[in-house]
Formats: sequence, structure tokens, C-alpha cells
Amino acid sequence: MSQPLVIRFEEPEWDIASAAEFERLLAPALNCPTVIIDLSAVTYIDSTCLSKLAKLYADRVVNTGYPPSHLVINTYAVTRLFSIAKFERLWPIHKTIDEALAALGAEATHPRT
Repeated sequence: MSQPLVIRFEEPEWDIASAAEFERLLAPALNCPTVIIDLSAVTYIDSTCLSKLAKLYADRVVNTGYPPSHLVINTYAVTRLFSIAKFERLWPIHKTIDEALAALGAEATHPRT
């Protein structure tokens, strides 16, 4: 397995005012088969940015056939929001980069059928 692309969101808040930057940071994921999106520094994300993630899922998984990105989320508010939105059904969610990397290694060893 090649090294995954890691996209880190370092700003704590992402909303309609920063949605264009959020989308710009996600863009490289469209052309990479293995992606980790690190949202561990994020404490707030609004529906505008959630819709950017959902679009990325559709473009990567539905349209291209890539596996879902792995997300790193460790703040309660963002974890709860993703749970309410049922986003954990779309993406594997981990508390740390190391957990995401370990999961990707396990997937390479035992691919989904």
C-alpha cells in the first residue's frame, strides 16, 4: 500500500465563511486512492462544510470507486455532530492519526469483499 494522503485542518472553526478554503484543502483527495482527513484540531464545523465532505464522498466513492477516506476526529462536539448526521456510516472515524494508519494497514492486509 502506498502512503496515504493526509489532509490536516488546523483551524478550529470551519463555517460558511471558510467553506471555500475547506473545499480547496479537500481537493487533492479526489485524485488519491488512500486519504486520511485530520479534523482533530476542529472544534466547530457547520453544515456548509459538512456538505463539502458529503460531496467529496460522492465524488471519491460513488463516482470514482475509491474507498472512503478515513477521518480523525477527537473533539466531543464534532464527534457528536458526525454521529447525529450518521456520517460514521460513510467514513471510518478514528481518534488519532496512528489509529487511522493502523486501520489502513489492516484494510491492506484484509481487503473488503
